[in-house]
Amino acid sequence: MKRCIALALMFAATAWAVELTDAPLFEIPRVEGVVVDGDPADWDAQGFRVEMMADRLQRVQPLENLAPRFRLGWDDAGLLLLVQVADDVWIEQDQEVSIWDGDSLEIFIVKERGTPKMMQVVVGPGVTPNQPELRTRLLGPQLSGAPEGASIEAARTFDGQSYAFEMRFPWSNFDIAPEPGLELGFQIFVNDVDAPPARFQAVWYPVT
Repeated sequence: MKRCIALALMFAATAWAVELTDAPLFEIPRVEGVVVDGDPADWDAQGFRVEMMADRLQRVQPLENLAPRFRLGWDDAGLLLLVQVADDVWIEQDQEVSIWDGDSLEIFIVKERGTPKMMQVVVGPGVTPNQPELRTRLLGPQLSGAPEGASIEAARTFDGQSYAFEMRFPWSNFDIAPEPGLELGFQIFVNDVDAPPARFQAVWYPVT
């Protein structure tokens, strides 16, 4: 039996108008021994890997400017994500409601095809003097607050040039149990701001 779940890549003009019917599926393997502490070492060679991300027009930044990559996996507790981002200029927003207007991550997860049950995780990596601590916001449908009882487990490390962010999204957020063949919708944006308000947005949802 395959020990994988499948992710359908969400695609639409906006993150909240999602059609998954014809979205491609990617097998996401189960991973073992991953601790959410911001250290990628325990991933070893595990996980589904994306090593390059472009914007919606398939443009990329020079690697010395922005180099994002990520991995996905799962365990009995939840969906696991590792994001590693190197950047030459770090700018973060102070306001919680506008974290995405600075260097940040936006992660979207949908329970299943054809459902509006989506959650968004907004991440301020905490890599600037004005914002030295990791910040996360968990939002429900229509950018509302997190549903009652929903949570994430998150951590990050930073070496001055790049950060590693780890997250576990518990299955209990969607009241589902992990099993091979489970299908979820997933989308991720890496926001890069070098000269506000201009923003480069590296995305992963390959069907447009």
